[in-house]
Amino acid sequence: MYFAERCLLVTDGKGESCFHCKYLRKLSQNNMYRRKKAKDPCNDNKKCENISRALRRTKKSLVNVHQQVNQMKEQNNALSEEALEEKIQALPRKQQLAVRTCFLAARRKSVKGMTYDDEWIVECLLMRMRSPKLYEHLRKQSFMILPGRSCLQRYLQRFKGGFGLNPEVFVALSEKTKSMDAFSCHGGLLVDEIKLSEHLNVKATGEFQNYFQRAILVALQYFCNFNGKARLHFICCIKTVRSA
Repeated sequence: MYFAERCLLVTDGKGESCFHCKYLRKLSQNNMYRRKKAKDPCNDNKKCENISRALRRTKKSLVNVHQQVNQMKEQNNALSEEALEEKIQALPRKQQLAVRTCFLAARRKSVKGMTYDDEWIVECLLMRMRSPKLYEHLRKQSFMILPGRSCLQRYLQRFKGGFGLNPEVFVALSEKTKSMDAFSCHGGLLVDEIKLSEHLNVKATGEFQNYFQRAILVALQYFCNFNGKARLHFICCIKTVRSA
């Protein structure tokens, strides 16, 4: 029996304890329970069992995930190249280039030294001309497989460039106008988005001649004299740049 120091010695009913004695009894029971629980080795065993059980569940789920990944790999390997090519052919032309470039990069450990399709290089050049900052963002974040600036410069060296108009254009126009009537052969040539640099030439007579004007006149003379017949008439507006 435990009696509190402040026991009232008076109870409301027979066989009951006062308020202070009840509180002391409850406090003693709690202390005894805590001591028993601290000394009981069964609690540590239960914790160890719970941890082991959780570890087994985690290992089992990990094994299931590995099995699913292996099944997906087998399904991807079983997918024939023809079926994949059919799905790619259903995409637009530009998307086909992007997808094929991504698949080509996925087979490599690194994109360094990777060879690109010429048509994809042209598209990359156009994108970089539109917005260099956006192009670099897409390349660094790997949204698309895009070559770097030095790689684009190496590919640019493969493309032939020069001043003036390409004679092959006039050859193609001549072949096209062979089956056209005389009325349809009349038209105009519009030149847009061409960056020209000023170049003046001095003749023996002391006359200044503009490079752009000379190139246009030579091109017109070449086309009009092609096969001895004038297949197309051009209307060109030439503004000669004169320096002060």
